[in-house]
Amino acid sequence: MVSACVVEPIQLPKFEEAERKDVEVSDPVDYPALCEIPWTTAECYQRLDVFEDVAEDNKELAMLNADIARDSDKAYDHILSAAKQQQEIAQIKQEILEAERRDHFFDNVKNWTFIILLGLGYAL
Repeated sequence: MVSACVVEPIQLPKFEEAERKDVEVSDPVDYPALCEIPWTTAECYQRLDVFEDVAEDNKELAMLNADIARDSDKAYDHILSAAKQQQEIAQIKQEILEAERRDHFFDNVKNWTFIILLGLGYAL
């Protein structure tokens, strides 16, 4: 038991690193219809401006969703790392328990042997 206490303290996992962020995932907007080439009216140029605005907004949404996906991957890695550390802690505790049971068994054998030898010595 003393040898188990001498080992370095186990670093517990930090679950804060894997917390979810409250970022709303947005869907991209459909592109508006453009005029057929050649453009001859001002309405066609206005449609092109709207198309460019939608395209830029969709690009921002795509970047935001990509960032969310990357953050999700990082969070998953942190959770997996924490689970592995937790498993190591459980294995160490299991080994300590088994060593303690072994020591207890040998103590019992030693004590019963001593009691039997005392009983035999007293009987003789």
